[in-house]
Amino acid sequence: MSYDLNFWCYADEAQPRSQKDHLQTYRDLCAGNPPVGLVELPAGAVRGKLDETFADWTPDSLGWEKDGVFIELTQTDHWVRFDLRGPWNGDHANPLIDVMAAFGCPLFDPQTGERFRLG
Repeated sequence: MSYDLNFWCYADEAQPRSQKDHLQTYRDLCAGNPPVGLVELPAGAVRGKLDETFADWTPDSLGWEKDGVFIELTQTDHWVRFDLRGPWNGDHANPLIDVMAAFGCPLFDPQTGERFRLG
């Protein structure tokens, strides 16, 4: 099973947006379009926190693996995406959500079209 989790932060995060707005942002990011109105993320700090969080996993150039679960990382200056593969569950996804929340980035789940608010 594969599932992707996506994170970004709007410069005006408090402004209300519809699910359609979030889905369009996601599609633009996936297509490689230049991000509009997104905060630049500290890529090195994000990667460092992820490496710390998954220190007991086997790292490789794409992400981390443990017990048949693979977490693939795609990272740009404005967006972070995780593709979870294998027999993953919430115990694997929740640390990703927590790390990104610490950087002010709520989860966008394209499978449901929902973007969750922080706090």
